[in-house]
Amino acid sequence: MHFSRLDQFHVDGLRVDAVASMLYLDYSREDGEWEPNMYGNNENLEAMSFIRELNQEVQASFQGSVQTIAEESTAFSGVSRPVEYGGLGFGMKWMMGWMHDTLEYFKKEPIYRKHHQNDLTFSMTYAFTENFMLPFSHDEVVYGKQSLVYRMPGDEWQRFANLRLLFGYMFTHPGTKLMFMGGEFGRDSRMELSK
Repeated sequence: MHFSRLDQFHVDGLRVDAVASMLYLDYSREDGEWEPNMYGNNENLEAMSFIRELNQEVQASFQGSVQTIAEESTAFSGVSRPVEYGGLGFGMKWMMGWMHDTLEYFKKEPIYRKHHQNDLTFSMTYAFTENFMLPFSHDEVVYGKQSLVYRMPGDEWQRFANLRLLFGYMFTHPGTKLMFMGGEFGRDSRMELSK
């Protein structure tokens, strides 16, 4: 593989989308729509080999200056474990469960949150099994989902207070943090951009 374009364009990270659909032959497929591998199971051995080779080549070519990140939503073990130790070799794994659970918790009125504490604490049961990245990404504000501030309950003051609390929780949780550009401003649709 040749990665001169990464250097030419000063790329410092590659996010590989939908890794789960690459790893499993039966992912999002019905019975009869897939065939088992040569060992009779559902792992896509060719895709796993390609992913390992990709990660090894990026690491060898850029010696830590380019990060590879897997958007992988299953419990597949070793996504961010080095290839030489049996892993896929990604630098980080997108922590999708944390993102969804956290946003589900924060959209509730504060009086009801005490019944849903597991949404906040469950991620700690697996937080140290991979090198996780905690995303509040573009996926969370597109397709009519609204900005993060408008997904919070209450009046304007309460929404912004909840947004500050959400970011405080994010920054104290183990893992690398990732916010979609501009999310930290708490911009809403009524604000005018300065000229």
